[in-house]
Amino acid sequence: MATASGGEGKGQIPARFVDGVMRGGTMSLSKYLHTVDNQTGRPTPLLIVPGIGRFDARCDDADPAVGTQSTRTSISFTASVDQGVNVSRLLGRDVGSGQRPAVFSAPKGQAVSILGSADGLFQLIMEAKGRSVVVTGAARTDNGPGPQAACLIWGAAFRVG
Repeated sequence: MATASGGEGKGQIPARFVDGVMRGGTMSLSKYLHTVDNQTGRPTPLLIVPGIGRFDARCDDADPAVGTQSTRTSISFTASVDQGVNVSRLLGRDVGSGQRPAVFSAPKGQAVSILGSADGLFQLIMEAKGRSVVVTGAARTDNGPGPQAACLIWGAAFRVG
């Protein structure tokens, strides 16, 4: 039997038997955020990646007319590591226009925009301290424009290291 018979790793395969196997994890992200007439949405946690940072989403009412809600989805990322996080960001509109991904360093504690105002695809490759994460997702308007307008955001994150 290859599993450990006792201790902290009881029932698990010891690392010596899986040396060289890629380690990581996956996380799902899904939020359904309602707009409030003529209001900026409050930041809502979307995804927290340990050793990388936090994603927050907002669903703003973009139409100034009373009673006519039209959504604007925004997603921001805040790095949680001292040296910051290396980010490569590709949006659906970049793909459509043949643009290259935006590549930058996200400083610790400062929110940076990931998705600013449009529905569509977002894909990120992030790295900090040897830990890499791929986040891919999409956002769209639901029931809008109108009094039940909402922002739907969904996707997945894959972490290695």
